[in-house]
Amino acid sequence: MNIIGEYWEVSRILSRNIIGAIVLFCVLLSIIFKKKILGAKPRPIHIYFAGKKVKFYVRDSTDIIMLRGILVEGQLETTPLRPNIIADLGAHIGCASLYYVLLYPHAKILAYEAEPDNFEVLKMNMQQFPQVQCFHRAVASTSGKVKLWRSSSSAGNSITRSESSVEEITVPGITFDEIMLSNPDFVKCDIEGAEYEVFANSKKSSVCATYLIELHSDRNNKSTSDFLSLFPNYQNKILYQTRKRAMILLTANQKSM
Repeated sequence: MNIIGEYWEVSRILSRNIIGAIVLFCVLLSIIFKKKILGAKPRPIHIYFAGKKVKFYVRDSTDIIMLRGILVEGQLETTPLRPNIIADLGAHIGCASLYYVLLYPHAKILAYEAEPDNFEVLKMNMQQFPQVQCFHRAVASTSGKVKLWRSSSSAGNSITRSESSVEEITVPGITFDEIMLSNPDFVKCDIEGAEYEVFANSKKSSVCATYLIELHSDRNNKSTSDFLSLFPNYQNKILYQTRKRAMILLTANQKSM
């Protein structure tokens, strides 16, 4: 599907009627044109999801594609029923957090994003939801200041360097064990290759009931089997797998909890 088709699909599914879809479609196209002239600034769109209308800020095609993947394609539909505390690691601009807060309004959501520009948009998008707390932190194996590699794509920033890395900056870090002090029972993790190092250095990874984790073997040279060996007491389900990436669902065995 080309980009026009993708934008129309987003507009059609995230609108209440055909008129709303046409309006949203025109707004999405205008955002791309405005970026070329004025730069990538957050611009609001109005969408409907789970029976609710929300304002959401996007800057460019990357943000729109991320929104499409989560709200339209249903990439997170394997979430367990009624989580109480959700940790969103690698929150980007808040597409996953938006999905969770609309489907599980009773849940507390902790959203962690490392890249400063992404974090500012994340705050703008989540300020309407008091149950969401946003943290400017890179999830890493150590706390304190850590190095973050900005990518040519706003969704590819990571503490691990890759071919798409364009600039190194310093950001505050947080360990997974520090995050677990808040007792999340569900963790969504998409931290662009840092996942193996983060969980290999954790002593509390066995405390959380369920994980949904995207693996990036192209960035850390670790196979899916290597990663799964860190969770011996969890049942695993590979939701998809390619040569470079995989999405896995981990559910703790009841006896290990």
